[in-house]
Amino acid sequence: MISEIGERRRDQRFTLEIPISVWTLLPKPFQGVTRDVSTCGVYLYLKQPVLVSAEITIMMRMPTQLSGHSDTLIWAHGKTVRVERAKNNCINQWGVATRIEGYTFVGDESDASRQATFTAA
Repeated sequence: MISEIGERRRDQRFTLEIPISVWTLLPKPFQGVTRDVSTCGVYLYLKQPVLVSAEITIMMRMPTQLSGHSDTLIWAHGKTVRVERAKNNCINQWGVATRIEGYTFVGDESDASRQATFTAA
């Protein structure tokens, strides 16, 4: 389910739970889920904490409702700005606020010609 969050933020933010893969300094990615997404940030739920100000790469598939195309594969690059114990009563889950510094739209794997890279404002 997608819904807008009513706050005073620069960019529109959507409540959106989608599975993600996350890369940090660890050699292997780990899995998580988004809580909300905007063009400049993502709030994630992860099963392990990460450091504040850590470089982070997130791979996610944006649903057709937001991308306007078939499900779009996105690579987002940024830094963590806040790490906290999740407030959703889940043991061993961490909430991670991430500022997006840039992202790459890959489209689907069969359409590499749609690939485009952007820097977040």
